[in-house]
Amino acid sequence: MGLGAATEAPVEQAPADEPNVTPEEQAAYEQFVTNGLSIIYPQGDAGEPVSQQVLDALNASDDPVLNLATATNTIVTQLEKSASGAGMAIDEEILVAGGAEIMEVLATVSETAGFHEYSQEDMDRATVAAMDMYVQQAQQEGRVEQQALADSFMPVAEADAAGKLDQVLPPEAVDAIRLLEEQQGAEQ
Repeated sequence: MGLGAATEAPVEQAPADEPNVTPEEQAAYEQFVTNGLSIIYPQGDAGEPVSQQVLDALNASDDPVLNLATATNTIVTQLEKSASGAGMAIDEEILVAGGAEIMEVLATVSETAGFHEYSQEDMDRATVAAMDMYVQQAQQEGRVEQQALADSFMPVAEADAAGKLDQVLPPEAVDAIRLLEEQQGAEQ
């Protein structure tokens, strides 16, 4: 029987309240986010004074979306380089999901500081911009080869073609991709 045949039993999916990650993956994600928070709040827990460098990055230009994307990319890249220097690699899924959570925290910091209140569209645009910055920087620094990058995005492209993008990416990333596709369509 071939894939997708009508007589095959449907694939069971985990209930929404059960994570579909291993305990090791969850621990790595939590460590990634905790390390990101230690950059944002160098003196301790959320609510403690925010790093002046983070505040400066979130208010660096007149474009708050670009500021948010740049600050997020800077922290994610710093975390990845730190892990690499320690001989560890961070899975792409953790980079994306953890980066999205770090971006949410940075948006809240920016809003609390009175810099900008982010709409969902702003967040989507910032996500696309941060991902683009990350990929360009990784290519320039030789941290990723063109073929490896193409290979890593193949499952995403296949899921998109099958209408199942939400099964391989977090909702923020799916929204950002849809927004980018709309913008590209409008430019043509």
